[in-house]
Amino acid sequence: MPNNIYNNLSEKELKYSYWYVTHRVLLRKLGILTLAVLVGALLVYGVVLISGYYIKDTGDTQALANRLSQDKLNLALLAESNKPQDLSLGETRVLRGNKGAVDFITEIVNPNVQWAVESLEYYYLIGEEKTELEQGYILPGQTKYLLHFNYPSASTSVSVRLVLEKINWKKVVDFVSMQEKTIDFEIKNAKITTVVKPSAEAPESVTNLSFDVFNKSPYSFWEPRFVILLERSGQLVAVAETQLSSLASNEKKTESLNLFQNLSVSTQITIIPDINILDPGVFKGFDAGSGEIK
Repeated sequence: MPNNIYNNLSEKELKYSYWYVTHRVLLRKLGILTLAVLVGALLVYGVVLISGYYIKDTGDTQALANRLSQDKLNLALLAESNKPQDLSLGETRVLRGNKGAVDFITEIVNPNVQWAVESLEYYYLIGEEKTELEQGYILPGQTKYLLHFNYPSASTSVSVRLVLEKINWKKVVDFVSMQEKTIDFEIKNAKITTVVKPSAEAPESVTNLSFDVFNKSPYSFWEPRFVILLERSGQLVAVAETQLSSLASNEKKTESLNLFQNLSVSTQITIIPDINILDPGVFKGFDAGSGEIK
């Protein structure tokens, strides 16, 4: 009897086999469709994922760009806020000087406590005429008096204007502490003495101004300069300056100078030290090689 493989199959298995044979084309199509759906789903997922990364990256990039822009803005604002404020110029006063001339004085204030004017140039403009170019400096927080002496004029009514040029700023750290340790002068016994009174034969008067200065600081100085303001009834009437050859630590000196002006003994005298302590050359005994003040 021939061997027939279907003889060993049950009726149920035969039905399943028959159903598979008659539907295998459909099953193949369903399988292909399922794979297509899966592939499509994977493609959609990939597109969504890539789009999400792109959108997130774009957002992060934009955020980074915004942050960098903000940082640049902050740096710009910081740089702007760290710039020194402008100098404050007062009115230029014209005062009677020696022998028929006049003197110019301008109060100038440096409002910056961490910035010094290391150097500047200035002159006075009278109409179209310029005075000679002069040099100056202004320490942090200093109220400074810029001066020009003996401009030839018989009248104090001349119109004059101060012109500043080539202002060089320098950042200074803890200047107040430096100044407190460096400048400590005791100035007293300031007095005015009439030397020559004006007369018909000698219309020019001569007034002597003297004062004592005691250097209480531990530092010695070369050529310390002093500005002298002379007031009458609260009004500035004259200005002078003087410079010592030197002033050692714990040294006392008497300074005397003559002014060709008629000043009463009741004139109020204000004497202001004007020493550029940021310049190592002003210190007597300063060793440039060691970088120390002896």
